Amino acid sequence: MKLRSGFQMQCGEVAAASNLTAAIAIHNASTPLLSLPPELKNKIYELVFGGRVVHISQDQHHDILRWDNRICYPKMTEEKAQEIFNNQKPNRWCGRDWPKRHETCHCRPFKIAPRSVRTTLLRTCRQLYNEAKYIPYSTNTFGFRSPEVLHNFISLTLLHGTDHALAIRSIMIEPQRVRHQRDCEWEEPLALTRRHFTNIEKLHVNFEQDRAKFEDIILEKPWLGGNIAAHSQYKKMKAAVLQLDKLPIKHVTVIVDDWRAYERLEMDAHFMLEKGWRWTLAEKQEWARDVKEKLLQGKNKSSIGVD
Repeated sequence: MKLRSGFQMQCGEVAAASNLTAAIAIHNASTPLLSLPPELKNKIYELVFGGRVVHISQDQHHDILRWDNRICYPKMTEEKAQEIFNNQKPNRWCGRDWPKRHETCHCRPFKIAPRSVRTTLLRTCRQLYNEAKYIPYSTNTFGFRSPEVLHNFISLTLLHGTDHALAIRSIMIEPQRVRHQRDCEWEEPLALTRRHFTNIEKLHVNFEQDRAKFEDIILEKPWLGGNIAAHSQYKKMKAAVLQLDKLPIKHVTVIVDDWRAYERLEMDAHFMLEKGWRWTLAEKQEWARDVKEKLLQGKNKSSIGVD
């Protein structure tokens, strides 16, 4: 028996690979999904992989930090919540209709939403993967309650290359902690967002004021006074968010609420203390309106959430 040379083997492998590629191309061309026009395929991919708000979080399990994402099924859209927020009477503290729209997404142990966006279809064939691999990034809104998680998510996304970061079009941030350190804890993650997620077109800001944190501020530094401390922290938060004004943002919603404090109001022993720092709904609306106007300054004024 005559042994084949390395050159012959190499040529044989190339020929086999070429034949396999040709066979795959012929098979894909006869597959109903893959033979559709690109515009129609993209619509199907978007229905399968996109169109959702996905809350991103990290869980510490023993010594391992695990990623978790949860599809959001809110009681109303951010746009509807924005409309209700804008139309509330300004002499109230808070509203009852919009604040709890994400409550079931975050509460433990009753997390009822499905855990993740299903991407199994991307593993069926190479052509489908190449056509749809960026769809989950470009057609979903990624939500973050923690600045640390946002920071880590940016780093993780960049590990896969800049194309994934550039594919992201929509994010939601949900600041819920106000601390009295000198710098705002969201400042650096939002600076990274501006630097790496440069194609963001839609931004949702859901700012939840936390009574307990303000109580800490007042009790530890009573000479500051409640409203002084409050305005100082929210001024820093506004500056952090406005770092995103250079992005090509077209749609913005900004909502400020303190519904947790609202529900505890009647049984709270610090009612008078609370009145000293708590923003009225008029103050919340003014803060939100100012942030929206500055983010959209010089851009499309017909965007979502703009009065």
